[in-house]
Amino acid sequence: MTVALGLGFFGLSTYVFTAIVLRALGPERFADFNLFWGLAYGIGLGAMLPFEQEVSRRTATAVHTDGRVGRILTAGATVAMAFSAVLGVLVLPFVIHASGGATGVLWLVTTCSFVALGIAYVSRGALSGQSAFGRYSAQLVAEGAVRLLLVGLCVAIGLVNPWGYAAVVPVALTVAVAVTWRRDERLVRTSRSLVRDVALSMAPLVVASLISLTLVNLGPVAIRYVQEVPDPTHDGSYLAAAFIARLPIFAFAAVQAVLMPRLARAVVRNDPADFRATVLRVLAPTVGLGLLGVIAVAVAGPWLLGLLAGPQYDLPRVDMVLLTAAYACYLLTLVLQPSAVALGEHRASAVVWVVGALTFSIAWVLPTQASTAVSIAIATVSVTVSAGLAWVVGRGLSSRFAQRTS
Repeated sequence: MTVALGLGFFGLSTYVFTAIVLRALGPERFADFNLFWGLAYGIGLGAMLPFEQEVSRRTATAVHTDGRVGRILTAGATVAMAFSAVLGVLVLPFVIHASGGATGVLWLVTTCSFVALGIAYVSRGALSGQSAFGRYSAQLVAEGAVRLLLVGLCVAIGLVNPWGYAAVVPVALTVAVAVTWRRDERLVRTSRSLVRDVALSMAPLVVASLISLTLVNLGPVAIRYVQEVPDPTHDGSYLAAAFIARLPIFAFAAVQAVLMPRLARAVVRNDPADFRATVLRVLAPTVGLGLLGVIAVAVAGPWLLGLLAGPQYDLPRVDMVLLTAAYACYLLTLVLQPSAVALGEHRASAVVWVVGALTFSIAWVLPTQASTAVSIAIATVSVTVSAGLAWVVGRGLSSRFAQRTS
C-alpha cells in the first residue's frame, strides 16, 4: 500500500507534467520533446530498469543469507555508471541524425538522464530488496514533486524550448535519490569478481529490457518514419495518446516493486508452491487492469486526450483503442519477466525478447494506416514475448526446484 500511494502520486505528477508540456509546446514542438522522452525512457530506462530487478533480487537473497548488502549496492552502481557511459556513446549517431540542429543539448540532457536513471534504479533495487518501501515511496514522491516544481517554473518564465523541459527529468531523478539516501548506505568496498558477476548478469537483462522499453516508448515514435506523407500534428496527437494508453503500466509498477523480493524469497526458501501462487495472484489483476484500460479509452478516449493535451490534439477513437489494447498485452510481460529473472533465467528471457522484436516488422507488410500498423506491431511483440516467457518460467520452475530437492 505504501508503494501504491507513492506511485499513485508519481503517476499523477507524470501526467500533470506531460499535460503542461503538451500545452506549453504544441503538437510540433512536443514531437521534438518526445524524441528526448523516447531516448531517455526507451533506451535509458530500458538499460537501467533491470538494475532495480537484479539489485532487488540479490539484496533480498543477501538479507536472508549473509547480510552483505553494501557490496551489492556498490557493484550495481559501478556497473550502472559504466553502462550509462556506453549508452551515451551509442546514441550519439542517432542524436546527430534526428536532432535537427540541436545535437549538443539533446545529447547532453539525454546522457545526464542515463546517469540519473542508473543511480535511481540501483537505489530503488536496494530499497525494494530490503523491503524499505517507505523510502521507496518517498523517492517516487520526491521525483514527482520536483518535476512539477521545475515545470511550473519553466511555464512561469515562458519557456518554449523543448530541451529546457527535458532537463527537468535528470534533475528531478537526482534530487529524489539525494533526499532519500541514508548515511548508513555508504558505498563500501566490493570485489572485482562481484562487479564482473553483476555485469554478466545484467547484460542479457539489459538486452531484454531495451527491447521492452523501446517497444513502449519508441514504438509510437515509429509513426514518424512509416508514413508516406509526414503529418507533424497527427504524429504529436498519436504520441500524446500513447501517454494515456500507457497509464495501466504506471499503475502496475507498484506491484512490480514488491513482486521481485517475494519471488526471490520463495526461491531461497525452496518453496515452488509459494512462487506459483505469487505469480498467479499477480497475473489475474494484471489482466483485469489491461481490460479496464481498454474499456475506459473505448468510452472516453478522445475526451481524455482533450483533457490531457488540449483541443489542438485529436486522434480517432479506434486508433486510441488499438494502442491501449497493445499496451494491455504488454502488461503480461511485466509479470513474467521478473518471474524469469527470479529463477535465474536471464539469458533465456533475453532470447525471448530478441525473437519477439523480430516480429515487430510483420505489421509493416499489412495494408493498414501507419497508426494501426504501429499498434498491431506492439501487440504482436507483446503476445509473442508473453508466450515465450511463460514457457521460460515453467521450465525454470521445473529445473530450479528439481535441483533443490534432488
